[in-house]
Amino acid sequence: MKNIYDGIAVLDTKGEADVELPSSFGTLNSDLRYQLTCIGAYAPVYIDREIIGNRFRIGGGAPGMKVSWQVTGIRQDPWAVAIVCRSKRRSPPVRRGISSILSSTVNLMNGIFVTRATRHRCTMASVPGAWPESAGRVLR
Repeated sequence: MKNIYDGIAVLDTKGEADVELPSSFGTLNSDLRYQLTCIGAYAPVYIDREIIGNRFRIGGGAPGMKVSWQVTGIRQDPWAVAIVCRSKRRSPPVRRGISSILSSTVNLMNGIFVTRATRHRCTMASVPGAWPESAGRVLR
């Protein structure tokens, strides 16, 4: 399960910007990835300082330049870790086709996601206290 954080930063007079992430970022995420895109002009922007204390720094741009940024992280909180995905064998060729595509849409609404070779059913593992109070329904 992957979290995505994004935004637009305006670089200061030194061509840098400090980006602050939510306070829960460090406890929820691991295996981080960064993406930067300049808006309106080219500049060799880069991650000047990686995330420390829920903040990172963008460097290398021109003063006043806008930079679109994205940070992704793999969820590591107890609820996300408690999700178990089991593989299911793919339908035989005779059962694939339009009806399979239509049922895939319904399956996505029922907590099943479909990949090219397999179907996966995600269910909540029985981990006491892993399900947050604010979360939605348990997947069937």
